[in-house]
Amino acid sequence: MRKKVEFVEAHKAVCHFQAGRKFYITFEGREDNQLQLYQAMIQYHSIKTTQVVFYRPKPPKAPYMQPGVISTLVAAAGVL
Repeated sequence: MRKKVEFVEAHKAVCHFQAGRKFYITFEGREDNQLQLYQAMIQYHSIKTTQVVFYRPKPPKAPYMQPGVISTLVAAAGVL
């Protein structure tokens, strides 16, 4: 059974229009008195009910996406 996450603050939201609307939201939530970033996708359609498709803890950034790492890898490969 999933624990309840208390919404604290929105960080980012993106809306896509296709057969209704899909909202991709990054928010800060509290679970067991610990703050953590979460991602959620909510689907809205004017005829159907609004539903939370998923919510999950935001995964950490991949190591190769950290600032400076890509340029270091490119320089090491001799591409530039």
